Amino acid sequence: MSDNDYYLPFTLRMPTRYGEFEVLHFEFFEGHDFEFPHRHSCYEIYYALYGQVSVVFESSQVQVDLQPQECLIIAPNVFHQVLPHKEHHYFTMGFSSNIKHAVKRGYYDNALFVRLEQAVSSESHQRIISDQYRCQTIIEQIKLEFTHKAWAYKLVLGNLCSNLLFLILRNMPSELFSGKDMEQYPDDYNLALLITKYMSANYGRALSIDDTAAHFHLSPRHVTRLLAEYYGQTFNDILNSYRLNQAKELLTTTDSSIENIAFAVGFSSVRSLYNLFAKYEHCSPAEYKKRETNKFIP
Repeated sequence: MSDNDYYLPFTLRMPTRYGEFEVLHFEFFEGHDFEFPHRHSCYEIYYALYGQVSVVFESSQVQVDLQPQECLIIAPNVFHQVLPHKEHHYFTMGFSSNIKHAVKRGYYDNALFVRLEQAVSSESHQRIISDQYRCQTIIEQIKLEFTHKAWAYKLVLGNLCSNLLFLILRNMPSELFSGKDMEQYPDDYNLALLITKYMSANYGRALSIDDTAAHFHLSPRHVTRLLAEYYGQTFNDILNSYRLNQAKELLTTTDSSIENIAFAVGFSSVRSLYNLFAKYEHCSPAEYKKRETNKFIP
């Protein structure tokens, strides 16, 4: 590696609304850099920034030559290496995602993450021509954020990395897919997804399982069964999850009082918010705000 390389010494966990998606590392390589054969337990993206980047897969001896603005997604546990080249610059990012679980829980645009699984299920890798200007811009922003480490840079890096991944997945060749991503899921799943989306849009008011069931012309028992089958949680668990996550965001990004935040996320009393933080965060809302704010102090 060159002196200009960057390595991510911590895991970026996306906010809950992005689901179970973690960025485990990213690096910038320049000049004569090359890698020894290796593998990762996660997915890995190689993005060519300048010059030709040649990736060889050990088991098949297949060589993929990437040109600038081309990228490669490599499946987990596949041995590979980059060959030395007199002039090449490239970016790598390792990420993990429990795709089936994330899709099942409605965290992602289903088509995007079903695409990822389909693209590498039969092959060890997938070559993609990226959205040139937007991807290059995001990668430059990632480098700047990690270099300067300004306040809240980890949050910014998380959003940049997820945006980069979505842009790359969106540009996967259409012939890889049937165009029926949602049809592989049963009607009950789609109904459960609609229920959680309705809850996500209405958690800020006094929302009950009876109200939600009535909105979809279902019985409360039917709603309970769907949520248990596809999410493994109760109605109240899911509702409180939405409220807790929004309360966390408001605590760390606004100067609103804890009382106002409690009402804004749908609780009828401040005590309910305190009880929720005690149960899941083992601290008070004020302690959580202080802890999270201190994380971003250089």
